[in-house]
Amino acid sequence: MKEILKESMKEKSENLGAENIEEAFFADRATISHGQKKFVIDFTQSVPRFEDLGSEVRQFIVTKHKTIVLDPETAKALLFALDNNVMKYEKTFGAIGQQKAKKTRSTQKTATKSIEQTRYIG
Repeated sequence: MKEILKESMKEKSENLGAENIEEAFFADRATISHGQKKFVIDFTQSVPRFEDLGSEVRQFIVTKHKTIVLDPETAKALLFALDNNVMKYEKTFGAIGQQKAKKTRSTQKTATKSIEQTRYIG
């Protein structure tokens, strides 16, 4: 039975191909929301940039987003995989500290607004 399964998997793997077209994306924040049939994860990357305006150099922040939408089953599988990998990471490298975010009223309003805006997807 194992041999049949191995052969079947080998045949399927020969027909598969993966292509990584986009560059890796480092996220320094993630916002997660959900509806009845989907989970939305919005990864955010904020990077400072400098613009030379002749006699003046101005700094501004560029924010990029990558959003993924998952069905509930895939979201739960992702949760399990992350939990498993975090446990392995902490066994090897030690406990991961948690960042304590300062919550201000404007942050809370923005977070609520962000979650509401992502609910329209799909």
